[in-house]
Amino acid sequence: VNNPNAAGKNLPRVMLIRDSYSFGIHSFINQSFSTVYWNYTWDYQFKKTDIKKADVDYLVYLISEKNMRSILY
Repeated sequence: VNNPNAAGKNLPRVMLIRDSYSFGIHSFINQSFSTVYWNYTWDYQFKKTDIKKADVDYLVYLISEKNMRSILY
C-alpha cells in the first residue's frame, strides 16, 4: 500500500507479518509509513527474499499473545 498522504515526507517503509488482531491499527499504520507491505493474515513465514525485494526499513511481527506459538516453534 502506498500512502498518498506521504507526498514530500521522508517516511520509512514497513512490512507487517500479522494476524487478524492487526486490523484495529490498519489506518494508523498506513498513515505512518510511505509504503506498507501487509503480509497475508496468518502467514507468519519469514521470507528473506520477499523482505529483501521490498527493501523495507522495518519488519514488524504484529500478533496477539495467543498466537505466539505460531512463530516460536
